[in-house]
Amino acid sequence: MEEREQRRLRIKWTPNLNEKFNEAIRRLGEKATAIPILEYMNVPQLNRKQVENRLQQYRVQKRQAQLAQHASSSLVVGNHPNVLNSHETILTPNTCNTFFSSTK
Repeated sequence: MEEREQRRLRIKWTPNLNEKFNEAIRRLGEKATAIPILEYMNVPQLNRKQVENRLQQYRVQKRQAQLAQHASSSLVVGNHPNVLNSHETILTPNTCNTFFSSTK
């Protein structure tokens, strides 16, 4: 029973612990798995499951950041279909009548 309770302890990822995790990722590479990261970090109270969970969070956050950067860069470049270039005109019912009557 005591071992079971010990496994369920939650860990608070302090800035120092998080820095050790990030250093392990830098050293071992982005595709590193939990066991080598755990061994590199060398923190006695940390277990494989806790590192796996943190690794999953890290990868999700990284993927979201890449998607956000991709979305913002496509807006800047003008590849987004709903963004007008500065030289395009929006035709509303009021401007449409003016536009077509002035071209005759």
